[in-house]
Amino acid sequence: MKGTEKQIAWAEDLKAKAIAALEWMRENPSDPGKANIEMWNKGIDFQINRINSVEYASKLIDVLRFVNFNGTPDQVGMAVVSQTNRYLKQGRKERWRKTN
Repeated sequence: MKGTEKQIAWAEDLKAKAIAALEWMRENPSDPGKANIEMWNKGIDFQINRINSVEYASKLIDVLRFVNFNGTPDQVGMAVVSQTNRYLKQGRKERWRKTN
């Protein structure tokens, strides 16, 4: 991860908390049906991979700093999913740069 020591430390702390919340969601699915579990786990893996793929500490801080990590585990997990879905999307300019 790139950034200052302070940024990296903060981002790593947020990252660990976010991944712990997602892992809690994996262990405590809202609908434990077998077919749904497979999709549920793929969704959790997708979110974890999204978080792990962030290159800059400042970006991860911007995404996760407003998550209330003091809520219930399911609230924290859903907040992490919401934030990553909202802010870790690949924009048009980024897609264009990668193809050109």
